[in-house]
Amino acid sequence: MSDGEDSWLASRETTNRLLGFTIVVLAAGFVSVGDTGPAAIRFVAESLLLLILVTAIVLFLGWLLRADGG
Repeated sequence: MSDGEDSWLASRETTNRLLGFTIVVLAAGFVSVGDTGPAAIRFVAESLLLLILVTAIVLFLGWLLRADGG
């Protein structure tokens, strides 16, 4: 591949990862369990959403560090 194609593919990959990260963060940030069901279930559900949010952030930051180092 030529340098122009490689650059375009790298840019496209970055855009796709950023879009995926944004979707995950928005989904985890805006989903609310509400006041239905037992408190223990709400706690587990909200903890799971928080875990998804933190995992997405850590994975994205790790990808950024790997991309900058390579």
